[in-house]
Amino acid sequence: SVVGPNGAGKTTFIKLLLGLYKPEKGEILIDGKGMDAYSAQSLRRYMSAVFQDFKIFAMNIEENIALNDKIDVQALDESISRAQIRDRIDMLPKKEKSVIGGFFDEGDMMLSGGESQKIALSRSFYRKTDVIVLDEPTSALDVISEDKMYNSVARCSGRETILFISHRLASTRLADRIVVFEAAGIAEEGTHSELLERKGIYCNMWNAQVEKFRSKKTLSKGSSGS
Repeated sequence: SVVGPNGAGKTTFIKLLLGLYKPEKGEILIDGKGMDAYSAQSLRRYMSAVFQDFKIFAMNIEENIALNDKIDVQALDESISRAQIRDRIDMLPKKEKSVIGGFFDEGDMMLSGGESQKIALSRSFYRKTDVIVLDEPTSALDVISEDKMYNSVARCSGRETILFISHRLASTRLADRIVVFEAAGIAEEGTHSELLERKGIYCNMWNAQVEKFRSKKTLSKGSSGS
């Protein structure tokens, strides 16, 4: 997991890893080889990403996920389940054949922001790449939905490396390694427990979010009892 304040370079960092930007100095190695040794096409087969500005198209669900008219049914089912949107799709009369957007038929599936993110996540999982990069993939999800999604991803991971940027630190507890960015570069790295013990930047960020959550919970209880 990559965390840090806005402007610290987190998104720039992952775009460098994906080959979308070229480093001005130094080099990025994949299996010991410089990134220039790989074609753009091979990098796309090796890595997939979900950014904050993803697009959902006026097609049916399976086409939105596969982005292809040749559907791998097993991969489709696995990707939908991993992204925690299976129950919602199963409620639809046409299920995966349901068209998204309401542009053509009143019975089309209208997506919430969180559901759109889950379709985008399904798309990345469907490709079965070695590396999956997620840039704030759960910003439109509530805390419970986010926790379910990340736990699902963690249970199924093993065949791929997953790297994600997140401002909500509850999800970072599942990461094997957390890298904390500041404007000057990497400030800290380690596991969740190691960084809490270090009582540095990550610990301060974690405590601030915990206190914010507690304050909201207390306010909610006070409002309900008034």
